Amino acid sequence: MAVLPHLLVGAALKAPHHVQVAIAEVIPPPGPGPGAATVVGEVVRVFRGPLPVGAPVRVAVHALREEESPPPSGILWKRWPDLVGARVIELWGDDGDDGRLHVAGSQSVLLDGPSDDPRHPLDEAQARPPRQTPRERLDRAGLDLGGLFALALIAVAIVGGFGVALAALLR
Repeated sequence: MAVLPHLLVGAALKAPHHVQVAIAEVIPPPGPGPGAATVVGEVVRVFRGPLPVGAPVRVAVHALREEESPPPSGILWKRWPDLVGARVIELWGDDGDDGRLHVAGSQSVLLDGPSDDPRHPLDEAQARPPRQTPRERLDRAGLDLGGLFALALIAVAIVGGFGVALAALLR
């Protein structure tokens, strides 16, 4: 099931950290199949949060090996070759219970090197749900105008039939 992009951005904006981490090592996910790889590195840029430059960190990053397909989820997966080949990861992160930073809302980007400005900026406008027309809302709910018309006709027939039956009983 896909997660709406504005929900992912909203989760990232609530995270306490927005940093770039120089990657020293990438540890594959435990066991077969997709999972959380561990990126070991050092904070090289801080755009938000209490982590200082130079702090050692371990980051949980959802990774797929080359032969794996992403399972149904709202996760934006990183491909293993891309993760191993990157020198820096910029991420919006939460403090995990396991001592690692966890990428919030799948919001991260792999870079060739650190940058002075964020390469993955987010703002409140991106966290708002998109405006929808009434037709789009109906489509999203799985209803079309023909279906609504049919339901209306059935309702009129039921109410009308009930009215006729009630009138006959009251005579």
